[in-house]
Amino acid sequence: MMNRPSANALIAALIRHTAVPLWALWERSPYLRHIQYLARSQHNDTARIETAQRQKLSKIIEHAYVHCPYSRDVFLKVGSSAAEVTNKFTNIPLLHKSDIRQNKERMCAVNFPLTSSLF
Repeated sequence: MMNRPSANALIAALIRHTAVPLWALWERSPYLRHIQYLARSQHNDTARIETAQRQKLSKIIEHAYVHCPYSRDVFLKVGSSAAEVTNKFTNIPLLHKSDIRQNKERMCAVNFPLTSSLF
């Protein structure tokens, strides 16, 4: 006798493989792209994962260095360029609540429109 999937399992699979992806497409969410990336990369070796993480971190630091006055000032204390900051990442000081309170406007990227709801 064959084991048949339960109705709950079928509904869950239908939602996971049909409804959720369609909803993500409708919302123009990056969800599907992330799921595809995770499926492709789940068996990568450690060195490849670390290289990808370093590249992504480098992009984030470069963006903050160029567009965020507060981050640029902090990074300049650690190194003279975004690449140098990436290599000395552990030297970046921790961010405290008082830093945020004192510098909240300078922490926003200049290429991001400020709205009153952010503060």
